[in-house]
Amino acid sequence: MGTKLKDIQWEKEQIKSKPLSVIVETFVSSSDSNILYKTQKAEQPDGSFKYSCTCPGAWRAKDKRCKHIKELEKTP
Repeated sequence: MGTKLKDIQWEKEQIKSKPLSVIVETFVSSSDSNILYKTQKAEQPDGSFKYSCTCPGAWRAKDKRCKHIKELEKTP
């Protein structure tokens, strides 16, 4: 109560940098050949890599690294 529009301080969101390159691999599910999982390896401007996968193992694993991400980490 009592908050006015002039009391609000607006902060501009930081713009995320785009990856330099993206490698996409598609894996077939071992339980159902009709299910495909997309795994991405994106090179960041600082030289590091960011990985993501659409399989359930990626969010189940404590370190968020499923077997598809581990496989993609082996590629140069």
